Amino acid sequence: MRVVILLSLIFIIIGCDIFKTRIPENPVQSRDTWIPATTVDILIENLKSSLSERSTENYLKCLVDSTITGKNFSFIPATESYAVYSTLFSNWNIQSEKIYFENLKSKLKEGNTLTLSVFNEERGSIQGDSLNYSADYLLIAEHSIESLPKEFRGHLQFTILRNVKGEWSILSWKDNKKDQYLTWSDLKGRFSY
Repeated sequence: MRVVILLSLIFIIIGCDIFKTRIPENPVQSRDTWIPATTVDILIENLKSSLSERSTENYLKCLVDSTITGKNFSFIPATESYAVYSTLFSNWNIQSEKIYFENLKSKLKEGNTLTLSVFNEERGSIQGDSLNYSADYLLIAEHSIESLPKEFRGHLQFTILRNVKGEWSILSWKDNKKDQYLTWSDLKGRFSY
């Protein structure tokens, strides 16, 4: 009986190739390019890369963390967008940003990203732990909604706050319409539900 059990175990082990060397898998390549935002330039680059990498986590890390600062993020949409999405924007917060971003990501065409370009940047001087930053922007979102444009343009104004770790994040964000294009506010409103 012992011989039968022993032979059975040997056949099972040999049959399963348990001792056979396997070909190693290639490591998973991380696309996470987050850098602690110790300068405003790094913060803006982190915002751009969080969009292009479709990283909700990094996108939200660009916004103020109330558990560290004790201050809450605020978003003031473009006036024209507020008129359309007033119910959504009247209680906008970090969770709203997360919902919008996740919904937008789900509608991006396979392999496409979000591309943010900023122009005509202006920064105020540091006032204690904050400064003002403004720029014209072009945001390209290759989403799958046929009736919605892929380009969004406007002028953004950030109040940027430095936390106790010496890292900058966006405390408040004001969006303004600059020309006939839809704004980032329109994109947020459209993908918030």
